[in-house]
Amino acid sequence: MKKLLLILMFVGAIFAADSNNTKKFEVVSIDGKKFHFTVTSRGVLCDEAKGKVLLIDFFGKNCPPCRASIPVLAKIYKEMGDKVQIIALHVQQKLTPRDISMLKKELGINYPVVDMMADGKNYEFVEYLGAVAGWKGTIPFMLFFDKEGNYRAQHYGMVDYKKLKDFIEKLYKEKD
Repeated sequence: MKKLLLILMFVGAIFAADSNNTKKFEVVSIDGKKFHFTVTSRGVLCDEAKGKVLLIDFFGKNCPPCRASIPVLAKIYKEMGDKVQIIALHVQQKLTPRDISMLKKELGINYPVVDMMADGKNYEFVEYLGAVAGWKGTIPFMLFFDKEGNYRAQHYGMVDYKKLKDFIEKLYKEKD
């Protein structure tokens, strides 16, 4: 019971640090698609993910665990794209055209990637979200939000396909 209480307190507190302030962001993916985020005291809303679970993945192209997680995330996105919106935030040095090609062709990224270093708006969003979520720079780092944008969990490290799929299904099936 104590553990559950601590988890609930943490979940409530993680986004409450700036509870009187709602911040809006527009970021652009490496493909030029715009995403509109609202960070609230409860979590994160993404206009382009309405009705879906939102998974935000902080990753880097030079991070072996991140690279190992990409095929898992790509498979989840291919199979569950109607239930989940995955958005990857690249947090290392600016991506080059060669890097982008490698991510797509060699590693198979099929979900949107936002390059933190591509412009000031992307950078501001990643920095703000990371600070609100208590991110310390370790990657891979994932944040999960339910269909209503409520913060639900975070995960450090590589992901297991079955556990990730089951968790997304659980979040998706929960009542609004």
